[in-house]
Parts: sequence; structure tokens; C-alpha cells
Amino acid sequence: MLSQRSVLLWSMICLITIGLAAAAEPQAEPATTSIQAEAAWARATRPSASVGAGYLNLVNTGATDDAIIAARSPRCGRMELHTHILEGEVMRMVEIERIELPAQSTTHLRPGSLHLMFFDLEGPLVVGETFAVILSLKSGSELTVSMIVGGATARNYEEARSNAGAQTRVAPATDTPVVDDCCGGHENDAKVSDESESP
Repeated sequence: MLSQRSVLLWSMICLITIGLAAAAEPQAEPATTSIQAEAAWARATRPSASVGAGYLNLVNTGATDDAIIAARSPRCGRMELHTHILEGEVMRMVEIERIELPAQSTTHLRPGSLHLMFFDLEGPLVVGETFAVILSLKSGSELTVSMIVGGATARNYEEARSNAGAQTRVAPATDTPVVDDCCGGHENDAKVSDESESP
């Protein structure tokens, strides 16, 4: 019969063996992404407003398509992905399940087109403020973006940055043109009649 000391010794050996085996197992690598965010901005909101909108350019440098499937921010209670659709002569904003990010292309989120919506804001968005937005991608990775808040009438990143007196630490904008011809380029954007009037 094994003595109490022998049982204790064997128990210690088993625990050490299990620990070494667990340490030797390969650890899962964090998901990486080929998506790069540029020129992220939002419009300032009224003190009483509970909603806001955010815009940015997303560059997919990889060889595989991806998509934004969700978004969140500590600045608001929840977020949705939106676009605009033309129904008759009326432009209407609608929620969408995802924003496609085709390989080797730039997707523009901007007023009157694809954009991010903030709901249940934790206080108004103030000119000059920066805040984080986390984008969840179909590939399984997440992308954290720093958004700068421009004036309530800002029409693009340059105007927002000018309003805010932004510092150089904010990612610079790119001047990639939007191609409306369906076969003339890689731009993934919606056509709108007036960008300055909608979120």
C-alpha cells in the first residue's frame, strides 16, 4: 500500500506534468487585419441630441474581401451601420447588416452615403473632441479608430479637422477620388444627390 507521502509525491508529479503540457500547447495568435482606417471624423451635436454620425475611409490592402459587421464605442450606448437609398424622389436612411470592404480598394463612409450612427450618446459630441470607435470585421479581427469631432456643418474630414484645430497625431486624409462609373475603379460608395444634408 502506498504511503501518504508517496501519494502526495505522485500527485505533485501529475500536476507538474499537466502544467508543462498546457504550457507547451500552441497559443492562438490574435487575429490580424489588412484594413486601415483613415480620415475618421464626426459632426458636433446639439447638447440635447442623443444621436450622431461618424465617417471615415477604410482601405483594404489585402487580397481577400472583408466587411464591417458591427461597431461600438464607449461614447454611446449602441451603434448601427447605415446607408441612404433613393425611394422615388426621397432619399431615406436605412440600417444595413454590413459594410463591404472589397480587396485592394477603398471604401468611403461619408455624409449622404455609408456611415456609422451613434445612439444614446453619453453627452454631446463637442468640437475638438476625439473618441474611440471599435469596428468588428467579418474576418474576426477588430479595428480601433480614433475619431475627431468637427463642426456641426462640416462636410468632410478636412473641414472637421480645421474646425477642431486638430494636431498632427490625427491620421491624415487621403484624396482618393470617388469613381461613379461601375467599371471605372474600385471605389465602394453610394451615389447621392446632396451629401451635405444627411448624416
